[in-house]
Amino acid sequence: MKLFRIVTFCLMVITLPSCVDNVIEMQLGEQLDEEVVNSTATLHLRASETTGDRTHVLLNKGDSFCTEEFYVHASKPITSNQTLLLETRIDLVSAYSLSTGIEYKELPASFYEFIGGGSFEFTQGSRRSEMKQVKIYGVNKLGNVLESGRYLLPITLVSPWQDSENSTIYIDVTVRNSWETKAELHDGSELFMVFYLNTAQFDPRLATDFYIEKIDDMWNRVWYQGVGNIVNLRKSSVGYDYSTGQAMLELTSDMKYILENYDTYIRPVQETGRKVCLCIEGGGKGIGFCNMSDNQIDDFVYQVKTIVERFHLDGVNLWDRDAKYGKDDTFPRVNTTSYPKLIMSLRQALGNYKLLTLVDYEEPTEYFWDIEACGGIEVGGFIDYAWSGYNQPTEEPYEIEVIDPYHQDMPGVSVRYPRKPIAGLNPKRYGCTNAYWHQGQSEYTNLLNWENAGLRQNCIFVFEDIRSNLQDAYEGGTWNPEPFLWAISTNKPYKFIIDNMQLSDRTGSGYNKWIKTW
Repeated sequence: MKLFRIVTFCLMVITLPSCVDNVIEMQLGEQLDEEVVNSTATLHLRASETTGDRTHVLLNKGDSFCTEEFYVHASKPITSNQTLLLETRIDLVSAYSLSTGIEYKELPASFYEFIGGGSFEFTQGSRRSEMKQVKIYGVNKLGNVLESGRYLLPITLVSPWQDSENSTIYIDVTVRNSWETKAELHDGSELFMVFYLNTAQFDPRLATDFYIEKIDDMWNRVWYQGVGNIVNLRKSSVGYDYSTGQAMLELTSDMKYILENYDTYIRPVQETGRKVCLCIEGGGKGIGFCNMSDNQIDDFVYQVKTIVERFHLDGVNLWDRDAKYGKDDTFPRVNTTSYPKLIMSLRQALGNYKLLTLVDYEEPTEYFWDIEACGGIEVGGFIDYAWSGYNQPTEEPYEIEVIDPYHQDMPGVSVRYPRKPIAGLNPKRYGCTNAYWHQGQSEYTNLLNWENAGLRQNCIFVFEDIRSNLQDAYEGGTWNPEPFLWAISTNKPYKFIIDNMQLSDRTGSGYNKWIKTW
């Protein structure tokens, strides 16, 4: 039930009529014994990278080939050595296209090949067959190039004693023109920028059009590079299933759409070197990171891990806001151990190769300095980065808040929002500024005073929510961190300049670049 509740929108299982019109030519081996099969096992064909029936393959036009692995899983150990046969099912393409709403083409036979033939060897006493590989060609043996488009290769396990419902996998092959970037991504050594992107409004590829130029005091270009090392996609939130008592990971329809179309909307961003993460916020239900039970934490972590791995995301960002704690008496009271337990469990589940970041904001994180209050958990030892969430304008002119837990009461540091350091977190991994997109002129006096006092310990700068030039209430300029960039480079022998032209040249009118089109 866990997997069904979270990823059923993307892992579709369809029942289709059986057909054996397009059998792969192969040497026939030992046939399945009907009595053995019926008494011992139900067979399932599975791709190595997913528990569902569909796996994705991405090729840039002109790529030579890639390989996809799959295997057969048996519900019980088989009682004798068996040879299992495969067939391609091009006849299923139309029905599958209809069920998914995606117009697939048949993958031509000259553009795929089963390595070692189209059969599996299954060893007595095992529940899993040998691994089989299929090679998908971008350029076939005749030198023909597979054109851009969306292709489907259905593969079915041949068995006269069970239907194909659990024995067909669908290899979804996307061939696209190579993603072109105007410049490489800055490594973050001088500007480590963290972006938030609202998928209700923008295509995630907007993040790839942010470029900054560094010039010296003689106006010579030092470098011209992309920025935005981490891109956090919004919105997902914490929900609740009253029938099961589960804390649920809820995705908006926009988020589901871009995840389902990962190759189009997310992978191009990752190919520029940017890390794309899922931002999880409060859902306004009264349950959140600070009042989950241990069982709810375990279940929620499983859901998050499933989404991150299924859609090849680079990690998770936690922003506990708008949970509306106390709204519903059904849920426990807020406590100081649930959130640290969740963070520790997420790190253990995601491993060290996925990013785990959090936003330091209001009561949910204000006690993270106190290891004892956190149930003995040193939160900073389980996260990669943390940054301030204080970015909402309170009055005009809007003054950016500098949240520096390590230099409280020093020049430029916020007096309105005092914070303490997160236990175990290196100050070099804490972002002290979070800039909000707003109407009107910004004031950066706090930032300038803080910078001039030599208090900045890293290059982390956070921006919520990035946007192109929209013809709306914010008309009059695109994303404009010029004062921000000026403040951090004042009295320095260099300057940073944003290239806003990249954000306003798509439509001809100069507006609405990368606004969502789905």
